[in-house]
Amino acid sequence: MPKRNTAKKSTFKITGDMIIGDVIRAFPQTVRVFAQMGIHCIGCYIANFESIEEGVGRHGIDPELVIKKLNEIINKKDVRRSPPASKSGRKKRNADLHGTGRHASKSRTDR
Repeated sequence: MPKRNTAKKSTFKITGDMIIGDVIRAFPQTVRVFAQMGIHCIGCYIANFESIEEGVGRHGIDPELVIKKLNEIINKKDVRRSPPASKSGRKKRNADLHGTGRHASKSRTDR
């Protein structure tokens, strides 16, 4: 009789330091959680710079509750994409957006 595979299924964990926009892009199913909680950061440009803790906290909602619901929904199905970067991993992108990165030498009209 073959042995059963008892290895646990790997799960991804969303943390409070992750950027809202990155989480939404990596896991589109999280949009529903944000909307149900009254956090309409989905279309806001700040979602690309603000962590979950910062964004949710500004709305007066407990970040831990939102993070728990986000993790439940992303690990519910086997539909996963590459994990989003944490806020600390965003320095290069922010530098590009603020004109100090690789495109800084181009003028605004050249872009």
